[in-house]
Amino acid sequence: MKLHVLSIPHTITSEDYLSCAFTQKVLKFCKMMTPYYSIIHYGHENSDVICHEHVSVIDDHILKETYGEYDWKSEFFKHNVDDLAHRTFNENAKYELVNRVEEGDAVLCFWGKGVANATSAVTDKSFIIEPGIGYKAEGVFAPFKIFESYSHMHRIYGSLGIKYGQLYDAVIPNYFDVSNFEYTNNKQDYFLFLSRMTKDKGLTIAIEATRHLGCQLVVAGQGSFEHLGYDSIPQHVDFVGFADLSTRKELMKNAKALLLPSLYLEPFGGVIVEAMLSGTPVITSDWGAFSENNLHGITGFRCRSDEHFLWALKNIEKINPETCRQWAEKNFSLEKVATMYDEYLQNLKTNFFHNNQIVDSMSLALYRKELNWLERTYPNAKGNII
Repeated sequence: MKLHVLSIPHTITSEDYLSCAFTQKVLKFCKMMTPYYSIIHYGHENSDVICHEHVSVIDDHILKETYGEYDWKSEFFKHNVDDLAHRTFNENAKYELVNRVEEGDAVLCFWGKGVANATSAVTDKSFIIEPGIGYKAEGVFAPFKIFESYSHMHRIYGSLGIKYGQLYDAVIPNYFDVSNFEYTNNKQDYFLFLSRMTKDKGLTIAIEATRHLGCQLVVAGQGSFEHLGYDSIPQHVDFVGFADLSTRKELMKNAKALLLPSLYLEPFGGVIVEAMLSGTPVITSDWGAFSENNLHGITGFRCRSDEHFLWALKNIEKINPETCRQWAEKNFSLEKVATMYDEYLQNLKTNFFHNNQIVDSMSLALYRKELNWLERTYPNAKGNII
């Protein structure tokens, strides 16, 4: 089984595009799974990605013709699934897939319906999979779906009117390269907001809560304060704009806590795991994937009112940085999640023929020795990993 990885049409698969969570999932997935499978990456000609073969299906000329010159590090990304960049990506990727896909291979569509047209000629001989689904229901198309959290899976099922669980769908969390983060338990006197600068990410809540307590707030991300209704940057806020890999490493490891009071029902919220890998507790809202990944009172606090956020800010020292790091590393590292993807892919390969006819899975079960892929390692109430 070879894995054909379709990247994001409007970005370049590289560490430079840190602001795009989907681009980073492609980049990390290729690194994570290269030791296990033959990886073929389809994307921009300037992609910097670990794989066995890179196939160029789009270039700078097309991106500039489609989106013009703009600074994506300060502005939000421009994209439309029907624009020239997406059409070009799909046409070229479709041609390349026809020439490369063999029976029983998997085609992984990290941009959902945005790259669906590329797969149309190979659906009869390959597994078409959407990994890391973190978008709305209208973007979902594939017969095999991998969600980043149970909360988002249930949300999408409800939106699509799916009344019954789908056996060959799965929940596999986002994954992180531990080497990109540096642990310390010696924190500086500031809180950090690192995300898109929008109201749905809760930045206004973060600004007002830290203002009320007289705390410093460092803000990093795409966007501007004008979009939030501020005439100027609040005095207690230090705005750093786009944070590259080295900058975000320093910001995360030194912060007292990451503050992400998102109003959006986060499909995963990967930045909270990045903070935990830095030994930094997190303060979040109490819905979406946060309810699964932010262990209340252990890796941080989940809040449902302004008063909750103020209490969490004042009591964040109760959280042990080492516990945050251990929880994140043991459950969301590339090494851990690779085993989950391997189990999922092997399960598809074992249980289906090339034309999706189910084989006798009951007899196959006689050869299984373990079923550990969904196990997590949890801290106990005192924060000790057990």
